[in-house]
Amino acid sequence: AVAKCQANSESYCEEQIGPSMSSVAVVGGGMAGVAAARVLCQRGYHVRLYERSEELGGRLGNAQLGLGQVGLGATYVKAKDPIFKAEVAQLQEKGLVSEWNVGTPYFIESPGTFVAKPELKGGDAWYVGRPDMGSFVLLEDTKGLTRLCGKEVSSVCWKEASWLINGEDEVSSLILALPVAQIRALLAPGSLEELLPKETLDKDFEKGRVAAAFAFPESLMLPFCLAFVKDSPISLVLNDTSRTSGPDGEGPEVWVVQTTTEWAADCKKAETSENEMCRSLLAEFLRIVGKAAANVDHLKAIHWLYGDGDYQLPQGCVVDPRRRLCLCGDWCYNGRVEGAFLSGVKAATCLAELKAE
Repeated sequence: AVAKCQANSESYCEEQIGPSMSSVAVVGGGMAGVAAARVLCQRGYHVRLYERSEELGGRLGNAQLGLGQVGLGATYVKAKDPIFKAEVAQLQEKGLVSEWNVGTPYFIESPGTFVAKPELKGGDAWYVGRPDMGSFVLLEDTKGLTRLCGKEVSSVCWKEASWLINGEDEVSSLILALPVAQIRALLAPGSLEELLPKETLDKDFEKGRVAAAFAFPESLMLPFCLAFVKDSPISLVLNDTSRTSGPDGEGPEVWVVQTTTEWAADCKKAETSENEMCRSLLAEFLRIVGKAAANVDHLKAIHWLYGDGDYQLPQGCVVDPRRRLCLCGDWCYNGRVEGAFLSGVKAATCLAELKAE
């Protein structure tokens, strides 16, 4: 018998499981999927990482804003768990992550009324990627990894002893690092209900947000880098320029806003266009920061359909031992980037332990 792999093991003897058992497909190239792929490759598996976008990252990715890039997803990361703290420390040593000196957070009580709230920052460091948040999902020189960016997975099918991806790619095991709605669409009807309790599935997993960015040719001269907002479709505003690595005083000042989930849901229902969302949020942003008007060079908005899930599962992932299937994502843990990372690590570890039995 082969002993179970330990969570901190750095390698895995492929001969123990045989070549037919060493192939894993990971669907979803966000933080959870990348973390799972890293762990499995370190253990000697052959991993095929599917990501429908052209770049890895998911909400850690960038959007084009004029001639530059802007982060419209996860804008910063906090590290609380020791495992994730160690990961962030390694990235810092490589110059891929640095602490964001966000200063004192504020609260916008009413248009133009700003109240300093130093307690909102807490004692945790706020980290950002260098040159951007995509640094958290770099997979340079990862042995055993095949990256399939721009490759959407439309079907997965369990065939007695293996999984068939898109009807052609056969692997022994499968990790779905996706939101619940997308997992449900891929698996056979009733599969998710077999893996998750009804009270969990009855929760509202789909809480989206809209994020928008505005590039201003001149500084708005606001007293904060980040502020939470009361009584507005906008819940958060932040000075994206303050967290980028560009030279001070050069280029436009970029502000990012994030909306409430209710406003985003209304946009989804009404099928609001990106241009309409941008114009509406720009007007609201200027109103709450007390500016009658301001020139803006570029606007961009993205509707994130899934997020804010905080449905921590005891194992941090979902495991189907019979079919060698694992589900992971921030929704399994705590709804944050850290949670996505930990969930991916746990899914990969559980899968490796299944194969070692």
